Amino acid sequence: MILLKKIIPILLIINSSHLFGQELNFTVTVANPQARAVDPKVFKSLETSIRDFFNNTKWTEDVFETQERLTGNILLTIKEELSTIAFRGELSITAARPIYGSDISTPVLVYLDKDFTFAYEQFQPLQYAKNVFSDNLTAVLSYYAYCILATDYDSFASGGGEPHWQLAQDIANTVPSDYKAEWQGKNLGNTTRYWLMENATAPRFRAYRQAMYDYHRLGLDLAGTNVEKCKGIVLQTLEKLKEVNDVYPNALLVRVFSNTKTSELIEIFKNAGREQKQRVMQIMSKLDPANSGKFAVLGY
Repeated sequence: MILLKKIIPILLIINSSHLFGQELNFTVTVANPQARAVDPKVFKSLETSIRDFFNNTKWTEDVFETQERLTGNILLTIKEELSTIAFRGELSITAARPIYGSDISTPVLVYLDKDFTFAYEQFQPLQYAKNVFSDNLTAVLSYYAYCILATDYDSFASGGGEPHWQLAQDIANTVPSDYKAEWQGKNLGNTTRYWLMENATAPRFRAYRQAMYDYHRLGLDLAGTNVEKCKGIVLQTLEKLKEVNDVYPNALLVRVFSNTKTSELIEIFKNAGREQKQRVMQIMSKLDPANSGKFAVLGY
C-alpha cells in the first residue's frame, strides 16, 4: 500500500458529484476566457448538455458498478465565436480507471484536441445514433467516448478495446466532407483524431496496446500487494514501448502515453533502485525527449 499512497498526490482528482452515469462519470467545463457577444448562459447550457450526453448515454452492453466507472474531466475552451451558434475551440480530455483492489485511480488517457469546430444552440439536446452523423459536436464527443472506453478495455484484457476502437472508427467514417479537413488535421501534423485512430487500429501498434495491458493489469493492479513486482513489470512495458518507438519514432500513441503517465512513472520509481531509475530515465529520454528533464528528479 506504500506505493499506492505515494501515487495518490499525482493521480487525477476527480469530482464524483455526478453519479447518475453508465460507464462514464465525467465533469465538464466550458471556458470562454474572453468577453464576447454570446450570452454566457449558452455555455452553461453547453456544459450541461455535454455532461448529460457523456454520463447518461449507455455506450456498451456491459454492466458497470459505480466504483468501476471511468472518471475524468472534459475542458472545452472556446477560442473563437464564429457566429451566435457556431464556435471553434480546444477540447482537453483526461480519463482514469480504478486501480484494482484500491479506491484510487490511474490516468489512462490525457489528450488535447487543438481544433474543434461545432454548432450549438442553448438547450440543444445531444443524442448518439450509431452510423449516423447528426452534427460535429455529437460526433466528436462520441468518438472520444469510445476512445476512452477502448483504452480502458485494453488495460483490462489483451486487445480488449478492439470493438470500441472500431466504433470510434465507424464514427470517423460517417463524417461528411465539410469536416474531413478538421478530422484529418493536415495543418496539425500527426496529432489529430485521424492519427490517434490510425495508430490505435494499425497492426504495427499491437505491441503498444499489449504493453498497455501489461502495464495496468499485470503491473499497476499489483501495486497494493507486490510493489517490487509491479515496478519490474512496468519497466518491462517501457522496454516494449521503446521497441515500438525505435521502429516508429514520434508516433502519436507513444507521445500520448508519455503525456498520460509521466507523473505516475516518477512516483512509481522515485524509491526504486539505481539501475531501475537509470533505465527509466534512458527510455523516457527516447520516448519523449522534450519532457525527459522531468525525470531528473529520480536522480541515481
